[in-house]
Amino acid sequence: MSWALPTSWRRRSPGEAGVLLLVLLCAATPFFVGSSLFFPVISHYWTEENGLNEGDVSAWVEHYRSNEEIIKEVNSYQILGIHSSFTGDASVEKANEILGGRLELPPNPPVAINWPFDPVDVVTDIPTLLLPLASLVVVDVLLEAHGQTSEERFLEAAQDYTLDFLEYERSLWLPEGLVLNDHALAIRTLLLTRLLAVVNDSQPQDLTTTRRLLEALDRSVSLLAKPGYFTYKTNHGLMESLAVMHAAIVAPMLPSVRTHLQSVFDRTDLQLQYLVSEGGIVTEHSSGYQEFNLALLGLLLRYASILDHPIPDHWIERYSRAADFLRHLKRPDGTLPRFGDTRGPSRGVQLAVRQEEGGPFQLGTMDLGDRGEPLWLDLDFGYWSEWHAEAHLLAGWADFGGRAHKQANELSVIFWWEGEEWWTAGGVWPWAHDFRIPGMGWEGNNGPHLSGEPRPSQPSAEATVWYWAPDLSLLELRRLLPSGLYVHRVVARLGDETWLVMDGSDPGAGGPLVSNWVTMSTVEVEEYTEPSATFLLRSSKSTGAIHGQVLSGSGTTYEWLRGSLDPWGGWTAEDDEVRESSAMVLSSSEDRWHGLSWRRVGEELTLNRDPWVTEAVWRAPDDWTFTVDSPEGEVGLTRNGDRLILTSDGDQILVPLNPGGVSEARQAADSAYSETESRFSPYREVLAFRKQLFRLAMLAGAGQFFVLLLAFGFLRRHPKLAIPALAGLFFAHVGFGWWLNMVYLAP
Repeated sequence: MSWALPTSWRRRSPGEAGVLLLVLLCAATPFFVGSSLFFPVISHYWTEENGLNEGDVSAWVEHYRSNEEIIKEVNSYQILGIHSSFTGDASVEKANEILGGRLELPPNPPVAINWPFDPVDVVTDIPTLLLPLASLVVVDVLLEAHGQTSEERFLEAAQDYTLDFLEYERSLWLPEGLVLNDHALAIRTLLLTRLLAVVNDSQPQDLTTTRRLLEALDRSVSLLAKPGYFTYKTNHGLMESLAVMHAAIVAPMLPSVRTHLQSVFDRTDLQLQYLVSEGGIVTEHSSGYQEFNLALLGLLLRYASILDHPIPDHWIERYSRAADFLRHLKRPDGTLPRFGDTRGPSRGVQLAVRQEEGGPFQLGTMDLGDRGEPLWLDLDFGYWSEWHAEAHLLAGWADFGGRAHKQANELSVIFWWEGEEWWTAGGVWPWAHDFRIPGMGWEGNNGPHLSGEPRPSQPSAEATVWYWAPDLSLLELRRLLPSGLYVHRVVARLGDETWLVMDGSDPGAGGPLVSNWVTMSTVEVEEYTEPSATFLLRSSKSTGAIHGQVLSGSGTTYEWLRGSLDPWGGWTAEDDEVRESSAMVLSSSEDRWHGLSWRRVGEELTLNRDPWVTEAVWRAPDDWTFTVDSPEGEVGLTRNGDRLILTSDGDQILVPLNPGGVSEARQAADSAYSETESRFSPYREVLAFRKQLFRLAMLAGAGQFFVLLLAFGFLRRHPKLAIPALAGLFFAHVGFGWWLNMVYLAP
């Protein structure tokens, strides 16, 4: 039998054959271009898998028996997890609900759980459930119930659900829900080690399940250690690294651990040089994440001690200073300032301590201790935290260029006293809530801004001068506008009872100038008509009250909003709920300045309705005056150029001002961030957009194929015209595909 081309093909000229080949290539290229859009995503989530043999499993069993105490210790830590929070009898009740096909994680509505596992379990329309479900919170609850009761049905259900989930995860080429998300993967890594230990304790003869769990753990480590997986901008990167270290403690014989552990320690060292400043500031724009990252750092020191890895001095120094700053922020009622993404109540921290110099770090729950000095000022990283007479004022102007949990809160102020946060910020807004965008914007924070101004796109705020003494404190801040002009804020305290904030903008900056002063939902406002522009704040949480006075120039207006939609204002996110609160909106157009002063009213601080700020004038950022009527007499403060003059009882005192600015410490942190960014290229998934482009490519390809089919006869008869045109079309497709992947969709 012989093979030969059909006679009609053999009679074709080279030109006609070229036309046919190019037509086929042009027809197919849009489909290849569309498919290429998914190659970066597939590559990102792909990792080589290492099969384990009986010897590997036996080695792990021996390691577990020899190190059971340490493994159970690290498995008890829930710092990384979206923990179910159900313990004791509550975990048993919740586990029975799950086995009955129902899961409810308040404040989310209940969802159905299938037995056996079904992929629809982890792909839900409820955004706030995606991470817990992908993190296998179902298995977490079942393991809690098994630990409480020792009933094998809970363990068997946990095993079956996990193994079915792992098969589904391995089958994915493209992500579904948050199954392949870095945070979910880090949590699952810890969950796998818990399940491994429980299976070995309860069913030591089940080496098949042990092998499958170890292989899944090895795969998780391989993914988390990939450079492209490293979320270097945020605490997620540190969580990923900690998950790898955790796996190294539990299963050091895994191939992925032996390959990647040192590189994970190396990248952690680089990340800490900007994630936590030398002064202890966590660069995530949030007092809540200051606490969370301190917990992660403690875990890092403990893991490094267990793994006998050298601990650099700067890790310990940054950890110690971060604890000092958290100590300064934490209030007697256990809350934290709601600056940035912060819920308010402290979650508590297990602190890492050494029993002896050079010894291993241990984790233990303990009090942070005394807050130390009354003022914590970090000019480089943008925080002023002042305690005075049991009242706390936090001013923040931090912006760390594209990193996490940033809100439009430059130059904002948070004030706490007597169990209440009287001037607050929006808090942590639920994902996908309609109010999340305005709540994280200027409307949910009290920093001065221009009406309609978008959130800043790059760091633009700084402290210009400051002064602190027991009887007087002053902080001057400014923020650069895109126009090159500035908005300004002056924050001052006179004596023990009077705080004052003045906001202004440069001439020509536009306007109006706006400040939104937000209260907690527990605060009620009593407005006074006589005297005008004064008010009283009371709270169900506090025995004290706040007496306020609006300061204004020409063209200043103010109004109180509560639960308002148009204009938006008077809302806060508290305890994972959106609540009505009160917000005073100050707006100035003519003189471009306004201000606010407040005093405390308590058992020993009687209410006097008379205005205490008898004079307030703003002429320029370095030219203003205000005078306050105090029990000790009239006190004035005047800024005149580079001089600050305090007037008291007719005497004038020149107050020495300290300059602001940024030092080499901030520059070093920014340089470390830039170096990390160059080494770990950011990954840009935009999967939904890629799917849209793919569909467009398919439609374009189908249309082009139809046109080429109609024109094929003409093209075949005119090869000299057709070949250059078709070749140009082919290379245009290829070039467009390259541009899409390498330029338009590049990180």
